[in-house]
Amino acid sequence: MKKNKLIYLLLGFVLAFSACDEPGSEILWDLSFLELDAATTASGSNTYTYLRVNDGVNVPSGFQVNLASAPLSQATNVTFEIVAATTTAIENVHYVVNSTSLTIPAGENIATLPIDIIDDGINAGEQLNLDIRLVSADVEIGNGFGQAVHTIQITCISDIAGTFSTSATGDVGDGSGGSAGTYGPITSSVTFTETSTDGIYDVSDLSFGMYAQIYADNTPVTGRLQDVCDALTDLGDTDRFGDPFTVTGTRVAASGVITLTWSNTWGDTGTVTLTPQ
Repeated sequence: MKKNKLIYLLLGFVLAFSACDEPGSEILWDLSFLELDAATTASGSNTYTYLRVNDGVNVPSGFQVNLASAPLSQATNVTFEIVAATTTAIENVHYVVNSTSLTIPAGENIATLPIDIIDDGINAGEQLNLDIRLVSADVEIGNGFGQAVHTIQITCISDIAGTFSTSATGDVGDGSGGSAGTYGPITSSVTFTETSTDGIYDVSDLSFGMYAQIYADNTPVTGRLQDVCDALTDLGDTDRFGDPFTVTGTRVAASGVITLTWSNTWGDTGTVTLTPQ
């Protein structure tokens, strides 16, 4: 009962306080301040992914500065800087600053920083940081929101499914991780088949003919390779004896030719050229 009385008392206080306001005199949030969009995350940073198409054309960064208020009737001018000490990306190698100032137009709340990303200059797997700080503006810069790390990374469209003719040379293992001799060149063919995950392919033979032609073992070493911007890596597959395989390689986009190396813990190794059929 006491609990109910307390609720009624609080409700009456709220109603009484509201009744004191004149019609149309509600207090609205009228403070304007700026924030970097990346600074509004829990970590105070954000990751931006760009599709590399190797066309020599830079892409807009998409880094945003926000006006945290109702749109203003006048434009808002802003300046910013790159914080060199905590930036790992290299200017004019990984990114271009077209200007260190920008304007949020009247009636709008968002503008994009005039920074372009040189996507062709960033390698697959790299993560590079741009630490950006707002320097000045026509309105207040929000406390804690004026500086943020913008992490850039690259992705690519992968389309390497098909059948390849292979030519391989390498070492025959001795069982202890060493070499008992060399082989090659030997030729064969392998097939890359798309899986349900973009950039990951089932490969018909990760020994690229070596097991069949050197050991007379016709059980193929099936496995998977991942392609990220023409850089190929294994996904931890093993042969039927439980021997792990390590595979790395690169692809030339213009020709589709793949060059890779592989090894296992038995001591087998191979250097293979794969040419699309």
